[in-house]
Amino acid sequence: MTPAYLTRTEPGRKKARLVKDPDFRLIYERAKQRLEKWAVTCGVEVGLNDLSREADLVKHTGEFSLHSERTYRYSRSQNQDEWLGGITGSLTFEKVPAEFLPLLKICEYLHIGKKTVHGQGKIRIEIKSQ
Repeated sequence: MTPAYLTRTEPGRKKARLVKDPDFRLIYERAKQRLEKWAVTCGVEVGLNDLSREADLVKHTGEFSLHSERTYRYSRSQNQDEWLGGITGSLTFEKVPAEFLPLLKICEYLHIGKKTVHGQGKIRIEIKSQ
């Protein structure tokens, strides 16, 4: 399975630094977080199982092409430039359990990470047959 980051995505930070090589658990947590926030906003009940332990077992194959991008936008409400940055590209994970796929496919529409309201976090999930 290969998530491709089509627009800048900020999957998270470790010690205030942008994560440039996210592990599967981080991607799973951001996708789950996004769906839960969407559900609360829309008043929809979503029952998600916690699959964090299973997510820790998924490893990436070492096949990746990620790079960092950075740009700015002007915020009128704050009267200053606001940093918009993140990673684009793709990385491949092997042996992803099927129970993760519906959540990740939904996030193709909801996007993941921070600043999705500004168009960041658009992903596409590619599933390679083995």
